[in-house]
Amino acid sequence: MSARSFTSIADEIEMLARLTGASPAFVDQVRALFLSKAISLDEDVSPFQAALEDAFRREESLRSSAQHAQRKVSRVRETLSRADQLSHDSAERIREARASLERSATRLRESGARIGAASWVMSPGRRPVRDTDTAPIVPGPDDVQ
Repeated sequence: MSARSFTSIADEIEMLARLTGASPAFVDQVRALFLSKAISLDEDVSPFQAALEDAFRREESLRSSAQHAQRKVSRVRETLSRADQLSHDSAERIREARASLERSATRLRESGARIGAASWVMSPGRRPVRDTDTAPIVPGPDDVQ
């Protein structure tokens, strides 16, 4: 940047603002700094040129870093939002699975009770006995054949 030869501080500030894309607020602050020190913006820029270039470079770097950080924060927010949605979806699936398991357990208990009631049969003497107490229809290997 030092190869440029602008004559006034005001011209240098304008040129550096265009090159770096500095905000109007920053440009106004730089002008105000010179004016607060009673330095006319029409004076020769030579004694201040390096400092001005450095200030505008630093501002550009800070702005770039801030924009980069904002993009990263935005991505983190999107990721957290997706994770939140996934956790809600997973929790809903878990609730549905739990309800289904509870319904199945209830049906199994009811089936077990019906099977227990159905295991009673009428014996040849016409008295109810448990089905497991009656002789098997097909004799086993140790039973009389």
